[in-house]
Amino acid sequence: MTGTTKEVIARYTHSNHKFEILLDSEKVQKYKEDKTIQIRDILIGGDIFTNLGKAERAKEDLLLEVFKTSDILKIAEHIIKHGEIQLTTEQRREAHEKKKNKIISYISRHAIDPKTKLPHPPQRIENALEQAKVRIDPLTRAEDQIKDIIKQLRPLLPLSFENKVVAFRIPVKYAGTTRTAIARTGSILKEEWSGQYWFAEIEIPAGMQDELFSEVNSITHGENESKILESKDNN
Repeated sequence: MTGTTKEVIARYTHSNHKFEILLDSEKVQKYKEDKTIQIRDILIGGDIFTNLGKAERAKEDLLLEVFKTSDILKIAEHIIKHGEIQLTTEQRREAHEKKKNKIISYISRHAIDPKTKLPHPPQRIENALEQAKVRIDPLTRAEDQIKDIIKQLRPLLPLSFENKVVAFRIPVKYAGTTRTAIARTGSILKEEWSGQYWFAEIEIPAGMQDELFSEVNSITHGENESKILESKDNN
């Protein structure tokens, strides 16, 4: 059995028995990220194999013995969760690059240099990742790896995780668009509509402060007032 570049094998071994399934490589990576994709949409062919290359299907009594069920979707879920996904070299390279970029973006947007109080440029973070020889798992959520990665980076890169509480006064005519932009970036702690203005207090990662201020200025054409009320240490 041969697959296309969009197909990947997931393999699970138990008590000297090997089980293999064929998956959509793009969808399984998304499944690993947020679990919103159904197993039936990932699985290609709908069979459990003991040797996929020879098209040897697992017998039902063996499935019942190992997995305590013959439900293909439940077995596939178990294999994906507890087995190993055999990405090709190209698939692994692409997945690794996407995950690395996501981690760099996360650090750049959520952390600052404690000395300058400014976010680190992405290239500086990438250089530190390479220098620290950080291993990034292409199939594990960035959020689940970030804590350990931060520990590895800190000897090379000063990182401080802070949130800023910022107050805005926005003309009502810009309030709707501005509110949507702010909600994408941070949390609205309180808000008030008074006369011709919308007042809001929001909490955002310190690294996103300049980006948000720039976006709000663009939306309001400079017709806004802002004030940093508080810094919260999240280290």
